[in-house]
Amino acid sequence: MRCVYCVVPDVRRGGVFRNFVLLRRHLQTLGWEVTGVCVGEQIRSDAIQWSEDACENVALNAPNLKEAAQAFVRWVRAISPQVVLYSNMPAVSAAIPHLPGNVRAVSRCYSTGRHAYRAVTFAHERLDAIVAVSQRQYDDLRLYCPGAARRLQLIPNGVEGSKRAQRGISFAPLRLAYVGRLDDDSKGVFLLPRVASELRRRGLLFRLSVVGDGPDGAELKQRCARLRSCKSIEFLGAVSHVEVANLLADTDILLLPSRYEGCPNAVLEAMAEGVVPVATKLRGVTDWIIDDGRTGMLCRYGDPKSFARAIVAMDRDRKGLVTMQTAAIEAVRRRFSAETMATAYHELFSRLIMSQPVREPRPWSEFRQNPAYRPTWRRFLPRWLKQYVRRRFRVG
Repeated sequence: MRCVYCVVPDVRRGGVFRNFVLLRRHLQTLGWEVTGVCVGEQIRSDAIQWSEDACENVALNAPNLKEAAQAFVRWVRAISPQVVLYSNMPAVSAAIPHLPGNVRAVSRCYSTGRHAYRAVTFAHERLDAIVAVSQRQYDDLRLYCPGAARRLQLIPNGVEGSKRAQRGISFAPLRLAYVGRLDDDSKGVFLLPRVASELRRRGLLFRLSVVGDGPDGAELKQRCARLRSCKSIEFLGAVSHVEVANLLADTDILLLPSRYEGCPNAVLEAMAEGVVPVATKLRGVTDWIIDDGRTGMLCRYGDPKSFARAIVAMDRDRKGLVTMQTAAIEAVRRRFSAETMATAYHELFSRLIMSQPVREPRPWSEFRQNPAYRPTWRRFLPRWLKQYVRRRFRVG
């Protein structure tokens, strides 16, 4: 059996590509051949060799969206997969109604919010299933697209378990880390220097490692450089997954100041390594993953004092910190393993292949772009105004 997973190599160090790698590896043991494909996207010149991960590029130089979508459908016809799984790719989304009728189409929700929900429910009458990766997504999508409610599936992300020895009590300065995209709009990274400043005000010794890159990287470095505690903060840039795992093995606490998330791989991978997450409380996402006070700590969005209080409390109770680290490892092993995730997709795909009828593909004369990817009036707003509105009127 063959599955096509549509994924962009630009973010291969990020969550979506990591999900592809793990799902491909574990589905292979269940009899699936999983091929990654990038359709009609611009690939960064520093992308790691794409072919080594059983991935292909389709229509990278297509002059428009329709021709990219047509090239993808021709490619699908040539390799004859049973399933196409996609997330956030405009050309693939527009091509879904035109796929061969015997191919099962499954969309995977990548984040929370109207844009993500609009993107993954486009042409929902042709979708055989929509995968939510968190309880929040599942609940929201039932309300956002009632017509597709019966095809919703809740399959959270999964990660590999750690084989490292259990941690012992240490009284060295706490080792903190942030791992992810350096983007304040979604990830709230400008809170990091405010948390660092608050920790210094409370007299806490610490080391903070910042891993990742993104549009706000330069500004974040400038803000950290102005702090008295700047020597306690290091920027490591975008690194490989192996390097991230090595860093987490030497880390006590992971910071997640995000404004919104889907099912954050950074939290799951950290917990799997015995790193305690201190995260923004996001309804149905972080409070669904983290048992507050037992496997991690949940804080108010944008509140550096809330984050600092949680960190200081763990610094003062090192025995309790080790207990939380052990509980975090067990929680991931029980609920978020890569094996459990792959088994859920295997069962879903197998059920769809056996039960779904063959459909007639929509003619190309009825081609439509997914409206979620059309520019709106919001692009004319200055970024500072968008950030102010989001912080002032956010919905948790």
